[in-house]
Amino acid sequence: MTFTWNTSDWSEGNYTIEAEVDIVTNEADFSDNTLVDGWVVVTIQSDVNGDFRCEGKDNGAEAKAYDTRPGDLLWNPNADINGDLVVEGKDAGIVAKYYDTHYP
Repeated sequence: MTFTWNTSDWSEGNYTIEAEVDIVTNEADFSDNTLVDGWVVVTIQSDVNGDFRCEGKDNGAEAKAYDTRPGDLLWNPNADINGDLVVEGKDAGIVAKYYDTHYP
């Protein structure tokens, strides 16, 4: 399953992911209905590598993923800054706009 989470109203930081499904009729083993695994980094806009800074490393990651889409070998969803499922000039422009910014 794929879920989309709009983090625009969330503060910067690390968040743990938890998923839980309901018990179904006649289910005998429901010990595996909850999974706590992985984490999400909510960071500043254009921080492609998740280090809370927009700098040269982010430009490099953006360039490496340039002209890719989901399923492509070099696809990096963090480089798709505007969320249109393609890494292109619009995304590179956003990285340039926020270059040399950081949190806090």
